[in-house]
Amino acid sequence: VVSAAVVVARAESEVLEALIEVDEKRVFKAKGYPSLHVYCVQALGLTDAQAYFFAGVAQKSKDVPELKTMVSNGSIHITNLKGTIKERLRRPSQPLRGYAATLIS
Repeated sequence: VVSAAVVVARAESEVLEALIEVDEKRVFKAKGYPSLHVYCVQALGLTDAQAYFFAGVAQKSKDVPELKTMVSNGSIHITNLKGTIKERLRRPSQPLRGYAATLIS
């Protein structure tokens, strides 16, 4: 079970890394998709919920680079961020400095 969890964490990290690059370079636009979310669903076959959270974390990683680091080192998983991303998107005006630290406290 532990080795399966490690595989999942590694896969989440790899998907996140790829989506950050796809978003930064706007690859989804070049391939004819209107948004990163639609690209995730239609091109990658993610569910709507998976696309929402992966795309959300990829985009938030620009403002909070610690998110990418935390997913990459396995200290937090995309699935643990679901409620956090929803809440963050509802309150975008809150300062981001130190925000990632609150995710694991």
